[in-house]
This record gives sequence, C-alpha cells and structure tokens, in this order.
Amino acid sequence: MIRTAVPDDVPVLHALVRELAAYEKALLAELARICVERGYERLEWSVLNWNAPSIAFYESLGARPQDEWTVYRLTDGALARLGAAGERLGA
Repeated sequence: MIRTAVPDDVPVLHALVRELAAYEKALLAELARICVERGYERLEWSVLNWNAPSIAFYESLGARPQDEWTVYRLTDGALARLGAAGERLGA
C-alpha cells in the first residue's frame, strides 16, 4: 500500500535525499576515476531541463551544460510511419 507523506516524514525524507546524493556523488566519482584511469577525456550524461536540484548538484561537482547537441525523438505516429517506410524500402 502506498502512503502519502505527512509532516513527520519530512526529516526522514531530507535524510534520505542527502544519503542518495552521497551515493550519487560516490558513483560519479568512481566513474570519473575510471575515465581518468582509461585516458577518457570526458564523462557525459543527461538531465531534464526542469530538474533544477539535479542541475545544481551536477554543477556543484564542476559539470557544465553542453549546447552542441539537440535531442530528437520519434514517437507514436511518426515512429510508425518511418517504420512502415523502412519495411517498404526493404530496410
């Protein structure tokens, strides 16, 4: 059963968020260590534009947003149409 959070839960939720952030930082630190060890020049990931807490967290680590790429997505009818065109073309 899912229960709605109540004010008494707030300190617990804040503690959980801090703990999860510590794990996330540890994971990213380990990934960064592996990148350096293997001679990689960068570590990249995605975050939704509206996710301000995550953006602030990543920027606090020294990460900076990139603007060289734009994400495109095919869904629903457009995906079906292109898939059907591929079948007709023998792809």
